[in-house]
Amino acid sequence: MKKLSLKDILTQLKDDLIGKDSYRGVSLSYAWLANQLGHFTLGALLALIFYHITCFEQYHIAAYFSGIVWTSFEGYNFLGPLLFKKDSAKVKLNTQSQYTFQPKWLNIFFDTFTDICFFWLGALCFYQYFDANFSLKWALIAVGIYLMIAFCYWYPVKIYLQQARFPWQCRLSQWPHLMHQQNVKAVESFIKVKDKPTHVLVYGPAHVGKTTLAIGMATERAFHWKTCAFVSFAKFLSDIKSAPNQIPGPSYWDWKVADTMVIDDINPSDPAGYEFMKVAQIDAQILDVKDMLWRKNVIWIIGAGDLVAWENYLKPQPDEYRDLIILAL
Repeated sequence: MKKLSLKDILTQLKDDLIGKDSYRGVSLSYAWLANQLGHFTLGALLALIFYHITCFEQYHIAAYFSGIVWTSFEGYNFLGPLLFKKDSAKVKLNTQSQYTFQPKWLNIFFDTFTDICFFWLGALCFYQYFDANFSLKWALIAVGIYLMIAFCYWYPVKIYLQQARFPWQCRLSQWPHLMHQQNVKAVESFIKVKDKPTHVLVYGPAHVGKTTLAIGMATERAFHWKTCAFVSFAKFLSDIKSAPNQIPGPSYWDWKVADTMVIDDINPSDPAGYEFMKVAQIDAQILDVKDMLWRKNVIWIIGAGDLVAWENYLKPQPDEYRDLIILAL
C-alpha cells in the first residue's frame, strides 16, 4: 500500500508556499498552514492592540493578556459544543441528544493545544521583539519545538485527507443517526489500524447517512495516516481499465494502491430505487481487479438490491484472510 514519503510532503509544501491559490485552488494542507499563520498573527496583533490602548506600557502584560484571551477562546471551542453537547453546524447529535460515535477527545485536544501554542508563539514573539531583556526565551524555544513536532503530524494528515478526494469533510462523531450498539462496535473496530483487510457493506434507503458514515469511517483511518480513495461506482468501472495515476490534478496515489476504498452509488436508492446492476453483473465487471479489492479495506455503499445476495458475495471464504461488516441502516 502507498504511504506518503518525505519527498511527497516536501513537494506538497513547495506547492503550498509557491504559486497563486486563485489559479489552482486551495488544498487542505495550504488551508492548515494559512490557519496557523492566522493564529500566530492574532496572538501578536492582540498583544499589540492591548499595549497601545492601555496605560500599562508593559510588553509582558500585553503578551500574557493576548495568550490568556486566545486560550480561553480555544477552550470554549473545545469544551462548549462537545462537553455541553450543543447541537450546531459542526456537532450533530442523534435523536437521543447523544453522540452515536464518541469524538476522538485526545485528537481534538491535540488540535486545540496546537492552535493555542501558535497563539502563544505570536504573543511571545511580540514580547521578545519589544523587550531586549526578554526572559522567556526558553519558553519560546519550547513552544517552537513542540510546534515543529505537531507540524510533522498535522501537515501529512491534511495531505492524506486531500488526496482521498472525499466529497466533503466529516469526522465519524459528526454522524447524527442512531445505530445499534453492536454495529457501533463493529465500525469502531474497522477504523482501528490493523493488518487484516475488512469489507464494509453499508446498505439502506435514501437520507439515512450512508455516504456520510462511509466518509467518516475512512476519514478516521486517514487520521492514522492510511491512504484512502473515494470514487463513485460508475467512475470506478471506468478506472478499472485506465492506466495508473491517470487522475486529473496532482495525486500521490489512486485506488489501486490505496489502503481503504469508498465505492459510492452502487445501485443508488431513491428516486431510482432499483438495481441498475445485479451482483452477478457487477462481479463480471470487476473480475480483473477482484483479487486486488479483496486485499483492501473497502466500504461498499448500496441503496437498492438484494442484501442477502450481497452478503453472500462479500462473505469471506475459508481460505480468505479478511473480515466482513454488514451495516443495514
